[in-house]
Amino acid sequence: MKSILKLFILMTSMIYISSCEEGFDPKTKFEEQYIAYCILSGDTTFQTATLSKSYDVSSSDPYENTTDPSLEGATINIIYEDSTYTFKDSTTTRLDSSRYDSPIRFYYLNNFRPEENKNMTLQIILPNGKILNSATKTPRLTYFNFQYSDQDIPQVDGQVGIRWDYYYKDKENLVYYPRLKIYYQKLEDGIQKDKSQVIPLEYLLVDNEYVPYYPSVVKFPLIIYYQSVIDKAFQDISKNDPNKQNYTIKKIVFELLLLNNELAPYYMTVVGVSEGLSVILDRMDYSNIEGGLGVFGVYYVKKLDFNLSTAYINSFGYKF
Repeated sequence: MKSILKLFILMTSMIYISSCEEGFDPKTKFEEQYIAYCILSGDTTFQTATLSKSYDVSSSDPYENTTDPSLEGATINIIYEDSTYTFKDSTTTRLDSSRYDSPIRFYYLNNFRPEENKNMTLQIILPNGKILNSATKTPRLTYFNFQYSDQDIPQVDGQVGIRWDYYYKDKENLVYYPRLKIYYQKLEDGIQKDKSQVIPLEYLLVDNEYVPYYPSVVKFPLIIYYQSVIDKAFQDISKNDPNKQNYTIKKIVFELLLLNNELAPYYMTVVGVSEGLSVILDRMDYSNIEGGLGVFGVYYVKKLDFNLSTAYINSFGYKF
């Protein structure tokens, strides 16, 4: 539950900050707006939403405001198959209190998981009586599979290819966000601590230093990782640490976020879109909230576990 909440808060805060800072002259006539984010997971019954309002400052610096703009006391409903599911409001500890010292406010629903190919409506009744609305539909993912993917690491041909597909008539135009992750443990002060690291797509040489370049949102159902990049990612886990025996590799997993039609443009704005090696730079603003700003959408996560060679893991000095 904590990982889902952290991911949700990170995604919403990224787009919220950018929306407050865009434009050549940010100090224009103030117009109050309400911002709602409700990004549902199709893989869990725990859902979250955030609600805030725009704010005015005396200067052109949005960070002048130190009062948390999030709203409490609203009624947030999801109407789904003739049933209404109502969120509860709550708070969680704010790790970074450099700007706001109050807890993070959010809304949650702990008994709802949307099924595939279903319509639903979001209704938000603000404390002042104003109503925000939105609608979305979950994608249909019949017979989703990684059938034509490599499943062993390392690969002798130097490339790890991952391809995915799903079958049904009139296939939707989904957008995907891929991540290849190493899960491992590190012995710290006598305690095994769980850790993970995302493997970049490649390393770019910038100012005589290799900088990781991570996958963007993709539209084509295929991604290829070079074995040399995976090797370097394994090496970097213990970079500058001579005690390689303190690291235990647990698994390597390909995680694919499948974004529905309403959520995909939001990710394109935050992450960017990759078609091969080209990246779209003219990112658009996006909202599907009627009466306000924000996003209401659904994502699913599909995973592919790889078979790891013990000899390969041991070659880095790690345990397996």
